[in-house]
Amino acid sequence: MKKLMIVMLMMVCLGGVVLAGTTDTVDITVTPVVTASLAISPDTYNFGSLDVNVSSNSATALTLTNDGNIDIKVKKKISDEDAGGDGNWVADSSTGTKDHYVLYCGTATARPGLSDFAAGTLLGAENAETYLTGSGATSNGEGDGVVVPATTGNTVDLWFKLSMPTSVTNGDERTMRLTFTAVSQ
Repeated sequence: MKKLMIVMLMMVCLGGVVLAGTTDTVDITVTPVVTASLAISPDTYNFGSLDVNVSSNSATALTLTNDGNIDIKVKKKISDEDAGGDGNWVADSSTGTKDHYVLYCGTATARPGLSDFAAGTLLGAENAETYLTGSGATSNGEGDGVVVPATTGNTVDLWFKLSMPTSVTNGDERTMRLTFTAVSQ
């Protein structure tokens, strides 16, 4: 027993008393610099002269490029349904009313046929914003949107279908202005 007491005394003297230390935390914060950006080339498409009450699709694609540094989805809308016109030209979901046209926009790797433009590619009324989808998409919510990566494969081809009104007020050339907006993913 005497030996045990000596060993314990030596441990206390040599090792000292061990007390619990305190702890603290540090928060490290960073804000990534991201650029959700896109470019479209060329920036116009001309359907040329079309008869009333017919539909036509674009013969060549416009190229949408993600020129930012983050993956994006793209919102699309008709921002001016009769740019520079007399105000008679109206974007719609049917062509049954005088001066009402229907415009579609979708992505595809090759030229889609007229019947390939599904409901998800419909632009609809002026300022009705939807997500850019593939030409065969049946809906155009955020979950349906095409992701355009920031790296390899950072382009998609945009294709259009225009359904002309059944009748028109006059034969003036019409311009429809579309706006595409990059949304970071």
